Amino acid sequence: MAHGRACAARIRELAQRAGWPLVRTAAEIVACCQVTPLRAWRLAHGWPLEEAADRLDEVCARIGLRQPHLGKAGLSCYELGKHPVPMWLLDPLCRLYQTRPDWLGFGGDYSGGEPGERPLFPVLAGPGKGGEKGSTGDLLNRTDHQEDPMRRRELLRTALAGLALGSGLTPQAAHALELLRQDAEHTVRPPALEPTTLDEWEHIVEAHGYALKTTPPLSLLGELAADFAELQALAQRGLRLHDRKHVYYLSAQLAGLMGVTLLNLGEPRDAWRWFNTAQAAAEENGDRALRGWVLTRKAISGALPRIRYGADPVQTARLALRLTEQAQALTRNIPCAAHPMAHAVEASARSWLGDRPGALAAINRARDAFARLDAEETRASSFCYPEQQMRSHFSDSLTRLGLTREARREQQAALPLYSPNETLEPTIVRMDQAECLIKDGDVTEGCRSVIRVILDLPEERRAPTLWSHARRVAKSLPQEAQHTPAARDLREFLASSR
Repeated sequence: MAHGRACAARIRELAQRAGWPLVRTAAEIVACCQVTPLRAWRLAHGWPLEEAADRLDEVCARIGLRQPHLGKAGLSCYELGKHPVPMWLLDPLCRLYQTRPDWLGFGGDYSGGEPGERPLFPVLAGPGKGGEKGSTGDLLNRTDHQEDPMRRRELLRTALAGLALGSGLTPQAAHALELLRQDAEHTVRPPALEPTTLDEWEHIVEAHGYALKTTPPLSLLGELAADFAELQALAQRGLRLHDRKHVYYLSAQLAGLMGVTLLNLGEPRDAWRWFNTAQAAAEENGDRALRGWVLTRKAISGALPRIRYGADPVQTARLALRLTEQAQALTRNIPCAAHPMAHAVEASARSWLGDRPGALAAINRARDAFARLDAEETRASSFCYPEQQMRSHFSDSLTRLGLTREARREQQAALPLYSPNETLEPTIVRMDQAECLIKDGDVTEGCRSVIRVILDLPEERRAPTLWSHARRVAKSLPQEAQHTPAARDLREFLASSR
C-alpha cells in the first residue's frame, strides 16, 4: 500500500542531512512508499501537484512547446498510470525533475554502464539497496510486463519462488499478486475515465474544428496528427462502454478533420482513407448526427473533389449522391447541421450530372432544413453549418449550372459573413465569381480575377486545393476563348505554381 506524503517528507529530510543526490532520494521514495517513479521524483523535490503542474507549463513555454495545463487532476492521472504520458511530454518532464526518462519509469537503461552509477527504476528493495535488472522490482513497471508476457511469467515465478521454501509472503510477492489481481479487475471492470479528461478532449477537438477554418492546412496537420495519436493511445486502454463510445465520437471528428486538411493539401487519396476511418469510428459510436456529418463530409471533401484530380465526373457524382442520401436518411427529423448540408452537397453532385431540376430542388430542401437549425448548429465551426458555408455550396452548384444571376446573389450574401481570418472558403467563392464572369462572356476580367484572388493571399495560405479550383476554372473556358491573351496569362500563371 502506498504511503502518504509524510513518509516522503521524512525520506527527504534524511536525504538532506546525508547529502544524497536527488536520484537516490527518488529511488528511496519508490522503494519505501511503493509509488511510481514519476510521483517519487515530484515528492523528492517536495512539490505539491499544483506546483509541479504549474512548473511543467513554465518549462513547456520556455522551450516553445504548447502548455499541457494538466492541473492537479491531470498530473495525478499520469502519476497513477491511469493515462499514458504522451511522447512529446517526456522531455519537458525530464527537464522539470532534472532527470532522464528511464529514471522516471519510461523504458530502461541498456547502455551497459556501471550498475552502481545509476539506480534502476522502479525499485522494490528496501532503503539503501539497489535493484538489479530483471529483478522483481521490474514488476512495478506495468508497461514492461504487459508488453512481454513471457517476461512477466518469469518475474512472477521469481517473486513467488520463496513461498515454495516456506519463507512466507514477501513484500515483492504480495505486490506481484496485487498487480495480477488489478490487471484482472481492469479487464473485467475497466476504470472509468475522469470526467475532466473527456471534457479536455472535447475542448481540443472543438478548437481544431474552428482552426480548420482559419489555419493554413500544413500548420494544422501536425497538431491534428499529434492529438489523434494521443487520443488513440487513450482508446487502446481498457475503457468502459460509455467512455469508449465517447472516444470513438472524438476520433471520428478528428479523423474527419484530418481528411479535410489532407484534401486542402492536394492529397485526395489520403483524405479518402481518413474519411473511411472517421466513418468506422462514427459507426462504432452510433450517433446518427455524427454519422451523417461524416458521410456528408466524405461526399463534399472526399468524393466530389476527386473530379478536379481526374476522376470520372459521373461515377464520382453518383458516389457522392449515395453518401448524401445515406446522410439524409440518418438525420431525418434530427435538427442537426448534417441534414441541410447533406441536401446542399446533393445539389452539388446533381450539378455535376447536369440535373438542373434535381439540384434546384435539393437547394430548396437545404434552405428549409437550415431554417430549422438553432444558433448552436450554425456556429463557424467545421462541425456545424454556418450560413456562409451553405451559401458557398449553393454558389458552387449554381455556377456550374450556368445560373450566374442566382449564383451571384449567393456569393454576395456569403462573403460579408466570413471572418477576416478565413481565407480558403471565401477565396473559392471569389473564384466562383470569376467563373460567372467567364460564363457571362467577360473572359478577360474573369481570368484576371482568378489570378488576382490567389495573389491577394499570403503565400502560406495558397493551399493546393485553391490551385486545383483555379485550374478547373481555366478548363471551363469556352473553346473560342482558349487563345485569348487573358487565357494564356492564366495558363502561364497556373503553370508557374507546379
